[in-house]
Amino acid sequence: MKHYLIISLVGTVFLFVACQRHTKPHSLLFLGANTLNIDSIIGVDRKVIDIKVTNDTAIVRLKGNNNGSGEFVLIDLKKGNILSRKRISELEGIIFDYLNGRLIYLSMVRPDLLYQWRAGSNKVITYKLDEQGVFSSTDVIQNRTQTFFIGNLYRVSLMKNNNADFFLKGNLNGALNEIANTISIPVSDTLNVLSGGVTGPNSGYLLAIDNSNSIRWRIKTNIVKSRNKLQIFNYSNFFLVCNDYSVYVLRKSDGSTTFEKTFNKEINKVLASGDQVAIVFLSNNQIFSPISLNHKLSVVSLKIPEFKLELSYEAKLRGDVNIALSNDKLILTDENTYQVFSINEKKVLKKISFSPNESKIYRFKNILDSHTLKSYRYSYNGMLCW
Repeated sequence: MKHYLIISLVGTVFLFVACQRHTKPHSLLFLGANTLNIDSIIGVDRKVIDIKVTNDTAIVRLKGNNNGSGEFVLIDLKKGNILSRKRISELEGIIFDYLNGRLIYLSMVRPDLLYQWRAGSNKVITYKLDEQGVFSSTDVIQNRTQTFFIGNLYRVSLMKNNNADFFLKGNLNGALNEIANTISIPVSDTLNVLSGGVTGPNSGYLLAIDNSNSIRWRIKTNIVKSRNKLQIFNYSNFFLVCNDYSVYVLRKSDGSTTFEKTFNKEINKVLASGDQVAIVFLSNNQIFSPISLNHKLSVVSLKIPEFKLELSYEAKLRGDVNIALSNDKLILTDENTYQVFSINEKKVLKKISFSPNESKIYRFKNILDSHTLKSYRYSYNGMLCW
């Protein structure tokens, strides 16, 4: 039985759960069987600029000790040791991805080039990016044969690995909403859905692209010019699309719709972990405003294939919120509270009050492996938990 999760934040509601205070971090705080101190591995004097995780390898981008320098560090999460290091300039690696020993990244100095480095080698290969708007991409994701540039000002750009040939130039025109220019995750080696092409004032295409760079099917979708991302999740037999006010399911074979639900509020944020998805709504159309506002958190589970909606959880949150989904566990922190809710058990497993001095222990960045949909939490005190 597959489950999906819908979250709504619109005001205030009360949840009475006994709170406890912890002053020391431990793995249970992030409800992960595994915890790794990244800072102790790379050195506490090094500043982490960004971090990704791919197939149990953490790719950490560091600011160097010297002005203008930087570094990539690859860490084996299973063994807890450094696999390889690559020195770069501070302006390199603004977006990057790693798969099967191949690290690719872009540079602010030469945004017309894609850099490729094989872990353990001293050689860097560059590819000329002869495609409009690639330099403005906000992320890059690769599979075994293709590289996707997403979030750019024009469209999703698709490049064949190892020769920099670009496809889809005549199929996607302009950008309706650059943050809606995205790809389905986890990225597949066989079939992916791309979005972002303009077809009208508030509409665009979704295209299913196979590993030979051929378009299998295309459908039209509504895209509002908002600050919210269109998000697409790739499952065994279908794609789940979360866009503006709607959630719908598309068959992989032909793109036909098998389920659709439209809400009276705009979707703000989507979380995914395995077969669980959390959809976030916020009344003031902001992703968890950092100012001290009260939010109402409502969790509705949507079961597949019955598509049965069921209210599961309500809570009161305040201020800036971190939120993650790990298997069936919803993990949240606001300005002074940490809590974990089990979707399967329909109960709060933990709720902890913390002081401002303890915020680095409990606050975190949610990291999603775009190749596996596995969820990680990187806390502000340097701990990676999963």
